[in-house]
Amino acid sequence: MKFKNRFHSVIGVVGILLSLSSPPLWADGGNGGERGGGDEEAQFFKATGLEALDPYFVEWAAQFAPVLNQPGFLRQVIGATMVEMSMEPLFLDEARQQPRNALNFPAQRKIIVYRPAWEAMRENPVKRYSFALHEIFGVARYFDGMDRERREWDDSQYLVTSRFALELAKRFDLDKFKTELNFRLTSLAGALKQKAKVESKGLFNNFNLIMATQEYYDCIHPKRRGWSWKRKQRQAENISACLGVVAMVQIVSRQVVAGESNSDAHDTNKREITALIEEFLEKLDISKKEKAKLIARLRKLINQFEPAPLDRLPAGPLKAAQQDFDLFVSRLELPRRREFSQGLGEELLLFFELLEASSPLSTEEVFLELNGECPGKLDVALPCAMSKAFARMSDLVPEHDRKLSEALDKKARELQGRVGDYREEQ
Repeated sequence: MKFKNRFHSVIGVVGILLSLSSPPLWADGGNGGERGGGDEEAQFFKATGLEALDPYFVEWAAQFAPVLNQPGFLRQVIGATMVEMSMEPLFLDEARQQPRNALNFPAQRKIIVYRPAWEAMRENPVKRYSFALHEIFGVARYFDGMDRERREWDDSQYLVTSRFALELAKRFDLDKFKTELNFRLTSLAGALKQKAKVESKGLFNNFNLIMATQEYYDCIHPKRRGWSWKRKQRQAENISACLGVVAMVQIVSRQVVAGESNSDAHDTNKREITALIEEFLEKLDISKKEKAKLIARLRKLINQFEPAPLDRLPAGPLKAAQQDFDLFVSRLELPRRREFSQGLGEELLLFFELLEASSPLSTEEVFLELNGECPGKLDVALPCAMSKAFARMSDLVPEHDRKLSEALDKKARELQGRVGDYREEQ
């Protein structure tokens, strides 16, 4: 008998020790449930409530329901509420006819959430935020006691959270629009910047090509050729060569700045170079026959010279970026959004064109030195100016690329700031 009593005593002590060292049965939900404030999903539920509260609910309440703008009180409620996750379906009634995604128990300051339903909301912040707040409001309604109701937190018919969710969806949709628009602006600006760099280098490569021509050599080194010629003839040949270089400079410059084809550039330059030639040849004491011969030679040079084609971007990222931007704009539902975003794209492209047009690599650069370090008679001053202008252009390559990049980056940031300030009409 004593042995039997001792045996029962030992079993009882062991049972007590096991019960103290093991979690309660409801900790694993009994039949697969997972309940407890320490569960990661339960903590995520409370964190979601705090995220939804500030800034989203606070800003919404300030505009649409000032009486509910009580962030301090709601933080207190969230902090004091225990959240449990359950893998078992939840029902509002004992007959299990009214399924629910969550149940709240204000008197116990507890919320039980059906975990599969909660996990399905992860990728939908609007639904997740409004769902969490709805359950929290259930606790907030009787936070001071079951006999002291705070009627403003009555969301049993979703009168508060449904309105909040509607405005939140609009805001999230607008935020998504801004994010995507910023991404496409960045992509378009990057492609423009790359195009500017590639084409400016192509431009300089074409200037190197000009420097390899016989006309350039005859212009820069006039005394090394035609030593037996008369002075007037040598002057004419010298200036002819220099003006031929000017013609090539104009062709190459226009090819980049105006985006013209070689034939278009030739047609434009025929008129301009002819006018230049006549202006300069008036200062030379040569016969009309020699002038006509000189003009004919230069026209032939203008028609025949074709600079090496500019390098193009391998996969056409600029075209791809423009198409992507245009496609994004065309898919926007609201006309105001289309007009706004299309306007930004057009402004960026226009800025790029103006940036190219303001390039220092123009015909005027060739003659800039005439008013500076190369004064005197034309047959001496013109080769001097040509040589210095080309030397300066060679030094501009890295600086030119850097300025183009900085200017485009600055413009892109300015437009992105405008995207951030964009507000839809209520």
